[in-house]
This record gives sequence, C-alpha cells and structure tokens, in this order.
Amino acid sequence: MASFRSLPRIGVALALAALAGCVMQPPRDDHQWAATMPAEQPASPPTDGSIYHAEQGMELFNDARAHRVGDILTITLVESTQASKKATTNTSKKDVSTISAPSILGHTLKVAGQTADTSLNGNRAFDGSGDSSQSNQLSGSITVTVAQRLSNGNLLVRGEKMVTINQGQEQIRIAGIVRPQDILQDNSVPSTRVADAQIGYTGKGGTGRCEYAGLAVALLQLEVDAVLMNIRHLFTHATLIRAGERAAAALRTTAIVLCACFSVNQPVHADKIRDLVQVAGVRSNQLIGYGLVVGLDGSGDQTTQAPFTTQSLENMLVQFGITVPANVRPQLKNAAAVTVTAQLPPFAKPGQVIDVTVASIGNAKSIRGGELLMTPMRGADGNVYAMAQGSVVVGGITASGKSGSSVQVNISASGRIPNGASVERAVASSFSNGGDLVLNLNTADFTTATRIAEAVNRTYGAGTASAMDGGSVNVRGPLDPSQRVAWLGAIQAIEVTPGDAPARVVVNSRTGTVVIGADVRVTPAAVAHGSIQVTISENPQVSQPNPFSKGGQTVVVPQSDVQVSEDGAHMFKFGPGTNLDTIVRAVNQVGASPTDLISILQALKQAGALHAELVVI
Repeated sequence: MASFRSLPRIGVALALAALAGCVMQPPRDDHQWAATMPAEQPASPPTDGSIYHAEQGMELFNDARAHRVGDILTITLVESTQASKKATTNTSKKDVSTISAPSILGHTLKVAGQTADTSLNGNRAFDGSGDSSQSNQLSGSITVTVAQRLSNGNLLVRGEKMVTINQGQEQIRIAGIVRPQDILQDNSVPSTRVADAQIGYTGKGGTGRCEYAGLAVALLQLEVDAVLMNIRHLFTHATLIRAGERAAAALRTTAIVLCACFSVNQPVHADKIRDLVQVAGVRSNQLIGYGLVVGLDGSGDQTTQAPFTTQSLENMLVQFGITVPANVRPQLKNAAAVTVTAQLPPFAKPGQVIDVTVASIGNAKSIRGGELLMTPMRGADGNVYAMAQGSVVVGGITASGKSGSSVQVNISASGRIPNGASVERAVASSFSNGGDLVLNLNTADFTTATRIAEAVNRTYGAGTASAMDGGSVNVRGPLDPSQRVAWLGAIQAIEVTPGDAPARVVVNSRTGTVVIGADVRVTPAAVAHGSIQVTISENPQVSQPNPFSKGGQTVVVPQSDVQVSEDGAHMFKFGPGTNLDTIVRAVNQVGASPTDLISILQALKQAGALHAELVVI
C-alpha cells in the first residue's frame, strides 16, 4: 500500500521536472527547401531533324554563372544588424471627495451621536519602462539552386545546409530573388544583393534544447510578455508612422513616322498593291548574337586592350573540359570578338537558312579569312531563334608596311556569311487566324489608301475593303488559312495608281546631296548669289644667328599670307509657278555648286517663295 500511496507524489515530481526542464522544439522539416532539379527535356520528334534544345543548348561563350532552373549558385552571408528600443510610461491620479452631513430645520443630522459627514480619497500611480536591444551577425556561405526563372529574367533561389556533429545539429536556410547582373564571375553573390531574403539559422541538440524554457516558466512568463508587448506596440506605432503617399505615373509617347517617296517628272503609272503595302502581322524580326571569329592571320584583337576576347575563349574551353590556369593570360592574335546580326523573315521555319552579318567589336584590323564559331542568335524576347556558323566573306582589304604606310579599300573589320545561320525556332503569326486583313501603306497617303479600297471593291464587290485612315486599309478575309493565302495573293496583284508625292526638298548637309520633288513650285522671286573665297598660306622662315655670335639660337619664324577674293555675284529671277526644270536650269546657268544650291533653297524657304517642305538630314 505504501508503494501505491507514493505513486501520486512520484507523478507530481516527474511533471514538475518536465515543466521546469528543457523542452526541445526542433524545426519542422519542409520539402520546399529541397534542391530544385532541372526539368527533364522530352526527346525531339523524329521529324524535327534538329539537335538543338532551348533549355539544354550549349553556348560556347557563356560563363558558368547560374541562369537556368536547377543551376547552382553560392550566396556569401554578410548579414549584420543591430537594433534597440526603449519606452518609459509614468501615470498618476489623485481623487478627493467630501460630502457634508445634511441638516434639518437648522439641526445637523446625527447618527448614533455622530455627525454624518462622508469623505472619499483615492490615489493611483503607474510606472512602466521597457528596454529592448538586439544584434545579429551571420557570416559564411551557402550553395543554393535556382528554383524559378521569373519573367523579367531574375532568379528565385532557395536552399538549405544542415551540419550534424555528435548530438548537435545546425541548419541554415535562405531564399530570395537574385538579379543575374549581381552574380560575380565566380558564380557567387553576397546576401546583401538578395531581394526579399528569408534567412534562418536554427539548431537542435543538447545546447539547442536548453535554449527553450520549460512549460512552467513559459506559463509564468505569459503575463510579463503581454505587458512588454503592449509597451512595444505603443512605441513602434509612435515611431514608425510615415506621412505621404507614393505616386507613380507612366509616361507614354507616341511617335508618328512619315516616310517620303520622291520621284522625278514621269508619266503617271500604276503599281501593284504588293509594292505599296505590307500586311499587318507579316514582318521580319531582328536577331543578334555574340561570338568569336578564329583563324585570322595575326589581325585579331589585342587581348591587352580587349580582355573580353580572352574571357570568351576561356569560357569556350571550359565547355570542352579544358581549364586555363588562373595565372595564365593567353595572348591571342588570331581571334576576334564579333557581333552577329540577321533579319528573321516572316514565316521562317526551323531548318531554313538566312544570311548573317559579322562585325568586329574589338580592335581587330581585319576578319578576312576567319571562321565564325557556333553562335546563338537571340530575338528581342531573349530566346534563341537561330544558330550561326561559317566562313566570313569580307569585301574590304587592308595592307600595311613596316614603315607605317598602309592602304585600305572598303572596310575589312566586317563581313557576311551567306546562308550562315539555321533557323531553330519559328515565330508565331496571327495571319492564320480568322478575321479581316489589314494592309499598312509603306507611305501614308489618304489618296492612295482610298484608291486601294476602291480597286479591291471594284474587283471583288462593294464592302470588301475600306480605308481605315491614311495609312491602313481593312480587307475582309476568309476563315480558312489556305483560302486566305490565295485571297491575299490575288489582292496584291491588283494595280493601283498611287497618289502624287508631296512637294518636298531633301538636303543632305554632310554630302551636299539635294533631291527636289516633281511638284515643287516657286513663286516670283529674284535671287542674287556670289561666293567669297578666303585663302590662307603659311610660309615659315628659318632665322639663324650670325657666325661666331654668342647666345644666338636658330628659330622658326611663322609668316602667314591671307587673301580674300569675291566672285562676281549672279542674279536670276523665278517667274510665277516655276517648276523643277526651270529651277535646275537656272542653277546650272550660274554655275552654283550643291553647297550654293542648299543656301539658295534655305533662303527661298525663309522668304516664303518655296512652296515645299524643306527637309535637312
């Protein structure tokens, strides 16, 4: 019986020991912190014929920095924070109330021989203060994986590191967003460059368990924590309020580009619609890439002045398992860094070839005879649409001698590769979708747009086409894609007489070229034009001291000869409605040069006699 009586006391002792002892609260395992594996790419269809894959394509000149899902990135932890808060509250209140005894007919009311006076006194006081300080410092490194590539190119990274030694275990987790520009050459990024960073450092074991209070201590701490939380809330609310609102505005600009078409006097003729318009949605796209041209005869980049050429070569060697020692800097003369550009035509399909243009971006003297290595070509969306490779054809030549004399014909630092790129990705087009077709005029003109709509309606019936504005014509089209192709081909073969070109004079001030439209007219005006020539010649003279003179020095004495001459001024008169032929004839008679003609046209425009738009380029 004694043993049974001691059971409750033993149970109470065990419960108290459990309440007062260390309680282990290990962090929960979370599968979202596990490493992200790259997505498995499906096998290519047997009819594709291409070995290129967008996610697994080899890019020779890219470094080893993370940029795809599943790639590894090292984050250097350099976290250091320090914060302190202090709050003090003092309140006091004192109340005194006195009630005199009532009187009846001049006699004070008494109870049990005592006057019925009443008084109340109250004192309340509260003193509260709270101090809080915290400092954290975390250093080290952790390697994570890229979990997601966001639409703007930034990388969502996430990972954890767990170290277990005997009975103790430490765990560090980090997640955040990294810009590819912030990743260093060694494929690392400091934690201060990680946006929306979530960093956690926890541990469990003997030491970790003692960091948690027992249940009994935690229950006693609840009231104290509640008071401190109220003080902290008041302090934080009073110090962190910020006034004002942020305003964001989007600036939108609309540019209207008017193309000009100039012609000389000739009979009115009809053009086919295909020469006057472009189909909306049927357009080319620009491609660009970065690559290396190798095999040059000592005319490549000087690597001391163009270090990116050596860096690109080292990145390429890494792709083939060759590592250049860090203290070795190759001195190349037969390689050049280049940009590769091309136009991706509409409806281009994978497997078709296009021409590319190669141009040096370093200090290479010539890329003649070079070979462009496999270069991915990207569009404006960052995707790879073609792969370029081949021998560069250069139309220029450069030759130099040891004396420093050199001869250059055209440009030898750029060239072309005919059929040098294979299309790897097709561009989606809305042409095959149902709906109307829109024809955009190459030169916006209301007359031409109206005539195109009238010609289509005259051929295929009223209501088939309508002019939307001076630059677009809407044409009703069939829903079947095959019928749309034949329908558009028939419309493009219709002949239309375009509207007259606007009266315009185009002047190229750099080359002296002047183009005058056929409809340019000049109102009556008289023009006098003369030329002034200033000639300056330098004849330096050598001054020597007399023989056997002391302190004399031989010096060069400058001697300048300045002459000003003015040719006889010529005057010619334009009659009313003067056309292009008369203007040209008058200018040729006085022997005016293109530079003189530019000055005459500008003066006529300022005088209001030139009825045309003067465009200076």
